[in-house]
Parts: sequence; structure tokens; C-alpha cells
Amino acid sequence: MRTAIDAQRATRSVEDGFERNRDFHLALVAASGNEHLLRFAEAVWVRGVGSAIYRTQVHDDLALVAGFADEHAAILAAVEAGDAGRAERLTYEHILAAPVPPEPA
Repeated sequence: MRTAIDAQRATRSVEDGFERNRDFHLALVAASGNEHLLRFAEAVWVRGVGSAIYRTQVHDDLALVAGFADEHAAILAAVEAGDAGRAERLTYEHILAAPVPPEPA
């Protein structure tokens, strides 16, 4: 997770930001040890679908990519501290705070 966060902070493109964002989320899910959940998460992050959604969320704004990295770092800190409740709350807030892609015309 830390490697993904560091790489996300260093990204210079939205496409790379997507890859690093995906890396963090999949590492977080993998840490659960739940193989079924991991397979589901991998399916959600299929490149064609996930990339399109991510691009509409960040609107080519690398500052949003950096903001996601900060939220990921807070989640990781909670995981490392063994504070499952805080990690869950931060993850929930992170998901709810993500910009919603516009409705198709």
C-alpha cells in the first residue's frame, strides 16, 4: 500500500494516477485475506471501465490524484495502527467523497 501511495504522489499523468490508485485499493483488499473479495475488486478495476470512471472523476486534475494519495495514507495509518474501525470509516468516507461521474447524455 505504501509503495502505491508513494507512486501515486509522484505521478505525472491521470493514467498513471489511475494505475497507482488501483494498486492501492487492490493491496488494501488483498490485506483482508479474503480471496473472493479480491477477485471481485479486481473485476471492478477492469482497465476499460475503471479508467473511464477515474478519468471523469479527476478531470485531468493531478491535484485530485494527490488528494486521493493523502486519503490513502490516512487509511494505511489506521491499518498499521490496528484501528479497524477508523480504517473502515476513512475508507467509507474516501469512497463517498470521490467525485461522481456525470450522467451520460
